[in-house]
Amino acid sequence: PCSTVGRAAGFLPLLGLPSALLGAALAVATAVLARGRPGVAAALYAAVALVSLFASLREAYLGPAAFVFDPLLGGFPGPIYDEALAPDLRVLLLRLSALLEAAAVAGAAEAFVRSARAGPRSALAPFAALVLAAVSAAGARSALSALGLSGEREAVQRVLGGRRDGPRCTLVYPSEKPAAEVAALLSECEFHHADVSRALGILDPPHVTAYVHRSAEEKRRLVGAAGTDFAKPWLGELHVVNGPLPHPNLRHELVHAVAARVAQGPFRVPARGIVFVSTGLVEGIAVALETPRSRWTVHEWSRAARSLRLLPDVRRIVGPAGFWSEPPARAYTAAGSFLRFVLERNGAASVREAYRTGDLERATGEPLGKLVAEWERFLDERAAPLGIETAARARLSRGSIFSRRCAREIASLEARAGRAGGEGRTAEACALLREAAARSGSPSDLKAAGDLLLRAGDLDGAEAAYRDADGVDPASDASLHAAILAARGDVAWLRGGEIATSVAAWAAALGTGPER
Repeated sequence: PCSTVGRAAGFLPLLGLPSALLGAALAVATAVLARGRPGVAAALYAAVALVSLFASLREAYLGPAAFVFDPLLGGFPGPIYDEALAPDLRVLLLRLSALLEAAAVAGAAEAFVRSARAGPRSALAPFAALVLAAVSAAGARSALSALGLSGEREAVQRVLGGRRDGPRCTLVYPSEKPAAEVAALLSECEFHHADVSRALGILDPPHVTAYVHRSAEEKRRLVGAAGTDFAKPWLGELHVVNGPLPHPNLRHELVHAVAARVAQGPFRVPARGIVFVSTGLVEGIAVALETPRSRWTVHEWSRAARSLRLLPDVRRIVGPAGFWSEPPARAYTAAGSFLRFVLERNGAASVREAYRTGDLERATGEPLGKLVAEWERFLDERAAPLGIETAARARLSRGSIFSRRCAREIASLEARAGRAGGEGRTAEACALLREAAARSGSPSDLKAAGDLLLRAGDLDGAEAAYRDADGVDPASDASLHAAILAARGDVAWLRGGEIATSVAAWAAALGTGPER
């Protein structure tokens, strides 16, 4: 069962209480200014709320960050795929600033009332409180910038420290990154930029700025997205974590930024009526143009999903809302395969028009149902490679965050375990992983605990963890079962003298037809 109160529950008082106090202070202040006239007071309050919202959204729109926090209206911490959420220093400082702003507004209202009733001298105390609260609120905001938590472009660039410009790409990267690695990454960015532009037939693609963060934790601190690389297409900017070449996510995010050239609206993504964004088209074209991340193509993954009855309804996915109702792995895979099929069948001009208008039927001149039926026949005619259904069942069976029990709590436990393991606190990390396994009912966290113990040289502890994890039903998750078999073979090998046991375990794992 989930905890009654998880770590993320701290957001409730942190977000709600300061906003409630600020809202109450503003309500009193507007009532005082309106001299008790309800209509005028309501209009003043609404005007302040709208100005606050406009300022917050403008900052989120023009800045690099994925988060947005409004002192009066609460906050959005970042991408939905970042499941491990917990209050951090940024939230504390922003909410402290909102509390101080509430005190400043209350002080201003009190000073106004006292001055009107008994003269200016009687308003000195509340005026002093107003000044102190306002200065302190400004100090909290300054601290955010100084600590690199404000999400401002200058703060991000200052923390990363390095910059190199190319004809198509600009890299903002960790200053300590070796010059040869920077040159190689810039060359990769330039190549993918040109290749994606050619594939989509875009003759005048935008210049792109790629922010390369040292770690997922640094990216979370600077722009509010840890496990999720992302792009802001309307700015021509993208954010990824530093990694070995070829970079696993650079090309995907570049597609968003390059394709923005043909899109309309303030966000430069396919949308109907500006606000009804087709996330299926946005992510589908990015996946369609990705370099395959394994030995199997996006069409082969979708073929396996169709065989396993895990392929979602693409007609809903490319619509305004259907993408988010599906588990991410299934939605991305199906949308990518379908858009790749349309690109190969109808050409780049049709895909560009669909991206411009958000209307695939009008762009291709064919009913969506007909396109989907032809795509499904295309998948059915492909042979499923050996082993892909085993991998697909493991990759695509996981439900969305909305369907998994204790999703954010388990993600938080896993993230804390990852940090503890990285810092050498193996026992603490394993305890957290076992707690996560007890909550989720999944043996994957027990497998992760075994991996930590194995790296720490505790062969007995690793074998015990793998033995506990090996209760997984091979039919429900053959990929995990194979990984556990292989790991137990490793333990037997490292013990010495257990060669037959090792070979038997490895052979059993290979017999499932795993990925390389």
